[in-house]
Amino acid sequence: MKSSASTANGQEVPSSVVTKLTVLGATGSIGLNTLGIVRQFPKKFKIEALSCRSSIKRLVEQIKEFQP
Repeated sequence: MKSSASTANGQEVPSSVVTKLTVLGATGSIGLNTLGIVRQFPKKFKIEALSCRSSIKRLVEQIKEFQP
């Protein structure tokens, strides 16, 4: 039996589904926390795009790590 999870509308989603994320403000507190969760569950999430306002050095590090 395959593992699955239910969504808010009751649909079954296989656990092998990868959720694609775009993180706006990736270098801010919410963005950093979001990327921390992605690090914890790398098989569940794929970073598609990252953005920031001014912390370019940190953004470059994130791009190297997550390869959007």
